[in-house]
Amino acid sequence: MNEIDIIIPVHSGLQETLRCIGSVLSAQCQTPFAVQIIYDCGPDPSLEQCIDRIAAADRRVTVHKNEKNLGFVKTVNIGFRLHQDRDVIILNSDTEVCGDWIDRIVAIARQDRSIATITPFSNNAEICSFPVLCRYNALPPDSTPELLDRLFSQLPDRPLIELPTGVGYCMFISRFALSKVGMFDETLFGKGYGEENDFCRRAKAKGFLNVLAPNVFVFHAGGVSFGDEKAERVEAAIAEIDRLYPEYIREVHTHIVNDPARKIRVGFVEKLLRRRNRPIVLHISHGLGGGTIRYIEELSDSLADGYESIVLEPKSSAVCRLKLPLWSGESLNFDLKNGTDEISRILKTLPLAGVVISHIKGIETMVMPLLQKLQLPVWCVLHDFYFIAGNPTLTNKDGKFIQPLPSPDVGFEESSLFYEDVGKSKWAQYVHPILLKADKVIAPSESTKHYYRHFFPTLKIEVHPHPDYETIDKYPPVITSNIRSVSKIAVIGALGLEKGADLLERVALLSITTGKPLEFHLIGYAYRPLHRAVITHGAYEDCDLPSLIQTISPDLVWYPCQWPETYSYTLSAVLRAGAPLLVPKLGALADRTRGRPATYHLPYPASAEDWLAKILKTVDELSAMPGQSLEWVEQASPAYFYTSTIPFPLTKSGDCSDVYDDPVIQEYLSPKHEGQGQREKIIYWLFRLRGAPVFRHVSRFIPITYQRWLKRRITRKPIHEIKI
Repeated sequence: MNEIDIIIPVHSGLQETLRCIGSVLSAQCQTPFAVQIIYDCGPDPSLEQCIDRIAAADRRVTVHKNEKNLGFVKTVNIGFRLHQDRDVIILNSDTEVCGDWIDRIVAIARQDRSIATITPFSNNAEICSFPVLCRYNALPPDSTPELLDRLFSQLPDRPLIELPTGVGYCMFISRFALSKVGMFDETLFGKGYGEENDFCRRAKAKGFLNVLAPNVFVFHAGGVSFGDEKAERVEAAIAEIDRLYPEYIREVHTHIVNDPARKIRVGFVEKLLRRRNRPIVLHISHGLGGGTIRYIEELSDSLADGYESIVLEPKSSAVCRLKLPLWSGESLNFDLKNGTDEISRILKTLPLAGVVISHIKGIETMVMPLLQKLQLPVWCVLHDFYFIAGNPTLTNKDGKFIQPLPSPDVGFEESSLFYEDVGKSKWAQYVHPILLKADKVIAPSESTKHYYRHFFPTLKIEVHPHPDYETIDKYPPVITSNIRSVSKIAVIGALGLEKGADLLERVALLSITTGKPLEFHLIGYAYRPLHRAVITHGAYEDCDLPSLIQTISPDLVWYPCQWPETYSYTLSAVLRAGAPLLVPKLGALADRTRGRPATYHLPYPASAEDWLAKILKTVDELSAMPGQSLEWVEQASPAYFYTSTIPFPLTKSGDCSDVYDDPVIQEYLSPKHEGQGQREKIIYWLFRLRGAPVFRHVSRFIPITYQRWLKRRITRKPIHEIKI
């Protein structure tokens, strides 16, 4: 068996280099190898001393020293020339290898003499990255390089997966290929980056193959081997590669889109989830974003020390998507017409501990049969009122809260609570049992519990504010503005009818007729373009909301809400910002602001005239106490339910069947590059047309229920996520 040279160019990064060399020397390989450390005049004398000591202690290690700094390419070429009869593996000094990694790579090389280069999987290896391509991936929770490589080693090493290029962080090169192709190009690629791409393109031109090692994982820290000049070198190298090989970028793009190794990565994610036996929480949601998905993310974060989280949600009217853990970047698709058999079969292979149901829109008839098959503990979280009658806001066709609410005993199913497209007969059969049979039903506010108990008097409901409430001890004081000539009134969020978009516009227009110095700001957007009397700032990221509030610096934040909100994350942001508030005496907006200073309430319902009068009165009161800091004395302290509760025991460990070996898994992989394409363009331009003056008034005569139906038929994405 021929000896292999492991070429490790060393420049800087003492601890990373020592870990790298240590991992090579401790790996259990049958293939004889020699470690060729080539020191390229780095800035740290202690690093040079350490590698000298290692070489003195282990005869497998030889240290070669450049008289001056030559850069990566020339340094590697020195390694290539050391032994003309040996295959080589280039290994960055910020990598860690495990097990019999060399043996597995050599076994692949022996499959085909035309193989020039072999690149293993890594957390940071461009087109060979795991679990997500072309990015740096932190190791999955509770994972180590050793664990990942051990599990990867159990995978088959064939069929060969060809790559458009190898990746130089850890790349095997056959001596046969080196003899035919030549070494790295020192003239064109200077001190590094692009040299391995050039070599691989030259190798391909001579009939050689560049392939993946699908059963080897090498950890790569990145950014250590040759300093911080990578960005500049990358830009120059890409331009040179594009000049030499015009087809290269296209081939790389095609490879990423086709992603022939994706099945391996997804199968490995499932293998990892099973073999670690870390309990998994299955979240069920509607896939429409908003506060519900934020809750799932927050709950997943609070559970992260003990549980993995996966999400089941509708992708369209015909397809359901199972999103694997966030770190995996992957999901599986299931055809809804096939029922729950396929989904439950996959889920039963995982160590599921429990189910948290946040929403069921789009999969109403699927959830209860799935729960019956899984037989797991279930939490049901009430983010809105959809479970009652398919009407998430308990509003009528005009977007107003229905009062009085119908009796649960008399005429309930015939009431206006039900949307026209909801199957009333199926609701009692498929939806209500979810609530009634859940192990725990959680409402984020007292008013939410009150409205649900109106329809389900015996339902046991616990009240626990969302996890974000547990991240602070108490909200800060309310700060009133200094006196200024124009009072700024801010409304926050994505406003539909039920959130008060039309009411905001009417109040802003009324204020003009009064001649009062008011300025209305919508931090967010409305379901239709509003009159210029409202300054609309557009969609924002949640993380940017605090700075937007600070920049606009409103004298008063107003919620023109027409339904009983169950929690409101935007309200959390306003409470943290310490801004004065005006809210309807309805739902969680009233619950969560009770006893707060400089916070005003108006009974629901109220007309535009009533609201304007209240705004003017409130502004006058606030003007009488400028620049004050008002402590919120009566606020309740967090109960820390989410941070102190262990929601589910590990009740089962899965059946340990190997989904990776099941060829049907390929059927479930979600398309890599999802997007509505022409459909999204249609909805985008319909939205734009609705805002044009000639169409704005016409659109008001089209029932909002039909507008919503049409939009959801075209795409499930929120409007602000559609970019043309």
